[in-house]
Amino acid sequence: MNANRPNFTWPVLVIGVGIVVLLINANALPEAYGDLLVRAWPTLLIIFGLNVLLGGRIRYANWVILGVAVGVTILIANFAYAERSKQYRDDYTFIWQDTLPDNITSLAINVEAKDTLVAITNSAEPAALEVRFVGSTESTMNVDLVIDGNSAVFNVIELRSGILPRLAEVGRGTLNLALPYGVFIEEFNYSGDDGSVTLDATQLAVRIIDVTVQRGNMQLCLPQRLPTEGFVIIGDQITLNNGDLRIYVPPDVTLSLVTNRDREPEYIPDIRRNDYNFLFGGELQSRIVTDNQFDVLLDLNVDGRLIIDHGEKPCQPTA
Repeated sequence: MNANRPNFTWPVLVIGVGIVVLLINANALPEAYGDLLVRAWPTLLIIFGLNVLLGGRIRYANWVILGVAVGVTILIANFAYAERSKQYRDDYTFIWQDTLPDNITSLAINVEAKDTLVAITNSAEPAALEVRFVGSTESTMNVDLVIDGNSAVFNVIELRSGILPRLAEVGRGTLNLALPYGVFIEEFNYSGDDGSVTLDATQLAVRIIDVTVQRGNMQLCLPQRLPTEGFVIIGDQITLNNGDLRIYVPPDVTLSLVTNRDREPEYIPDIRRNDYNFLFGGELQSRIVTDNQFDVLLDLNVDGRLIIDHGEKPCQPTA
């Protein structure tokens, strides 16, 4: 004779939900957990159905039911967050504009982005700075312009709390920066978590470019004019851990690129392959230079494709 096994599924469930609600009210857990509890109410139907099917019929049925219910809830929550994080949102808009004083002759720029599509180009005015961010309420923008004598430092930082957000607050953003074409940019530093970046430096005077993108592609349109005598750009490095790099090269600009690969990049058009020497160790150099003074020196660490483009296609933002 089998003794009836006690059904503790519902009491444990009620106690567990009560504990979570108390922790949320005490600010010990993020409000997102309450949001998930409200959205996960159909799990009760799963628990009820499993209770009818399994209750009293198999050993440890109560634990099996609770385990399945919790597992399904976590799986669906992860899927919902993953899908939401792929969507571009417009719930939060940030716009910032300013003009550099006339005495500023040198500018350093630091940009940090999250899951964001970034486009950077020149402003309409020679000393103007513009920032426009559109995204989810999960992000906030911190813009800071520090002036010290004839130099300035411009910081554009996308921030997130690090706390699990409510599902409605999750999403990707777009960041557009317009930089002054009349001021010498001593260094441009960029880091991004997940999102492609387009840097159209065609009309900008840039000396140092240092870019790290954890996941996403990059388009780089090199400057058409020399900001100083000698080098246009002295790398630190362009690092794409999971993405492709396309470099648009203006006419008569000479390159020296140190790459992390043992094969040549792709050339557009392919006949431009004849303009370069690909050396042992992954160094690519333009064939015709004056006094060994290249216009562009960059170190490249690219996980995906490397494309050297000499076409007329403009540098357009891409996902």
